[in-house]
Amino acid sequence: MVTPAFRIILLNVKPLFELGQILVTPNAARLIATHRTRVEVLLARHVTADWGDVTAVADIANRLALQSGGELMSIYKLKTESEVLPTATHQLNPQLWVVTEANRETTTFLTPGDY
Repeated sequence: MVTPAFRIILLNVKPLFELGQILVTPNAARLIATHRTRVEVLLARHVTADWGDVTAVADIANRLALQSGGELMSIYKLKTESEVLPTATHQLNPQLWVVTEANRETTTFLTPGDY
């Protein structure tokens, strides 16, 4: 479902590729909820080639994939705020991955352990 906030964000960006159906793994859903992550912001970054914290090699692979139709991957380190997370569940800057399949039919939010 496209939320009003996501629609507004997309009106202000030029998508470089189709996202397809948006999927979220259970682990990613927990991480998103725990960190109060705005997925529409991450999708807007992903679809405009802001790959986040990928390596230089992954950045090059993504740029080539934009031209050739390969898989696209973004890695975003989530901010941890003490008022959001109790110290006992504190994980420093966990990663949320966003992967768009080569056929552009699906984009999935997942954790490194899900890959």
